[in-house]
Amino acid sequence: MLSDEEWKSLFESASVPDQITAQTYVRKWDTASRPVALRCSDTQTWVCKGLLNTNPNSGRSVFSDHVLGLAGRAIGAPVPPITQVDIPAALIAAEPEMVQLAPGLAHGSLLMNDCSDRMGIFAPTSDQQRCDIASRDITEACGCTT
Repeated sequence: MLSDEEWKSLFESASVPDQITAQTYVRKWDTASRPVALRCSDTQTWVCKGLLNTNPNSGRSVFSDHVLGLAGRAIGAPVPPITQVDIPAALIAAEPEMVQLAPGLAHGSLLMNDCSDRMGIFAPTSDQQRCDIASRDITEACGCTT
């Protein structure tokens, strides 16, 4: 099994088009991965999952979310745009709600306003709807949700 530092190294070595830096805390979610919404240097709000000070194995899930997000987008699954977001130590120090995060690169999913991961009872009526549902189920089963 890879150590947290090895997962961090793999995540940081992935190619990123432009450096995005977190600038302002927006909100957090009280789930196992402790994601936070952050307004960033590109003027977008990204839901970020980073390494957790309280969980030495968190690097594995951050790396998996990022890889599965890329795979989901590649197969046309309904996955928001993803990127890596640099979370500065100064921002963490200034915001008590972020104390669980280690500074550095984090997995970022673009915040999609007015969206929910909750879906009512739905019976697909076409092959395209069946494919859309299968793509979503694959990404959710692999843990690629925010």
